[in-house]
Amino acid sequence: MAGVLNHQKWNERYEQLKEYKAKNGDCEVPKRYSAISGLGVWVCEQRVLKKQGKLLDDRIERLQGLGFCWEVSRKNLKLWNKRYDELKEYKAKHGDCNVPYHYAENLKLGRWVDSQRQLYKNEEMSIDWMARLEQVGFNWVVYARWENHYNELVNFHRDNGHSNV
Repeated sequence: MAGVLNHQKWNERYEQLKEYKAKNGDCEVPKRYSAISGLGVWVCEQRVLKKQGKLLDDRIERLQGLGFCWEVSRKNLKLWNKRYDELKEYKAKHGDCNVPYHYAENLKLGRWVDSQRQLYKNEEMSIDWMARLEQVGFNWVVYARWENHYNELVNFHRDNGHSNV
């Protein structure tokens, strides 16, 4: 009976992963993904089980059929390059790399930009990634944008005698 329940639970998660891919275009569910509780953890478990040789062959085939990426490092590089390209598109459209965290047109890009700042701050970013981001004018400090606007307001006030803009 336990085997049947395990199979049923696995199939339910697999279907949730299919839904996630249909919505997001990939199977790269964040570990702490909250919209479908536990799905990110399940995705990580599948990688571990395969690495340990404990994931059934038919499950491996089904996941591969969805485009499931087994190697996290290769996946991360592919995903990093994808977000980097999206950042360049954002800059072409908006003139800067200051993507809001809750950027409605691409929520993942906003989160990715924030995570790049955290990696940089924690000295965990590769030199190559750092150089590539700096080439496109990436701001490492979130407040740089605020400070620029503040300075513009100070200059406006100096020139106009008021701050009503």
